[in-house]
Amino acid sequence: MRDDQSTAVTILSPAAISARVEDYAAAVTFQGGVWSISDRRAPAGRDLAALQDREAQLTASLAPGPMHDIQRALLQMFLAFPSSNGLDMQGAVAAYAAALSIFPAWAVTRACEDVVRGRAGGNKAFAPSAAEVSSHVTGILSDAKREAALIRKVLGAQIYREVSDDEKARVSAAFRALADELGMSSWGSEGDKPVKRERSLDELAAHYAANPLQPSETIASMTGKRGA
Repeated sequence: MRDDQSTAVTILSPAAISARVEDYAAAVTFQGGVWSISDRRAPAGRDLAALQDREAQLTASLAPGPMHDIQRALLQMFLAFPSSNGLDMQGAVAAYAAALSIFPAWAVTRACEDVVRGRAGGNKAFAPSAAEVSSHVTGILSDAKREAALIRKVLGAQIYREVSDDEKARVSAAFRALADELGMSSWGSEGDKPVKRERSLDELAAHYAANPLQPSETIASMTGKRGA
């Protein structure tokens, strides 16, 4: 890990990083078949390092298991329900654990704690089904999964160069000058005020019929160069 990455994680809290993720993700657009972001809005330096570290942390936290922690959480959940007396506890834990093995243990543990404390809804007299526990775990993981997906979207976006307003103005002025030279615009008037307007196709056709340009002259006009 680079020094600047380590510093970024120290300075920026997960909450601060998450807030910036939303801003960066909002700047990503779908252009030309790919997700893209302007070089003026793409993360760089400390923010880029922080996002990379955050994505790695989230990916690790979403990894499945370990299985023994999942089994322990489920056992504690079953033991909290008197209705589970006489149940084949070992078989029930094994069956539930197999169904929940795709989830990280910390999320399963939190879901089981929510069930025991009545925060997961359902029938409080009986332990929930594996499907009900799975649904609650999915809800617990939703924020982390969404944030990880947004970070990957930002980090994977193609960066394009955004033209500055000054550069746009220079290019626009150059095109206007070229249009003048090629006779593509003309001057009219509104009252006492001169007004520049674009010529219609018919006007352009008439103009070039009366003032034909030779190929060399056309190229010279477009490049701004004159022959010897």
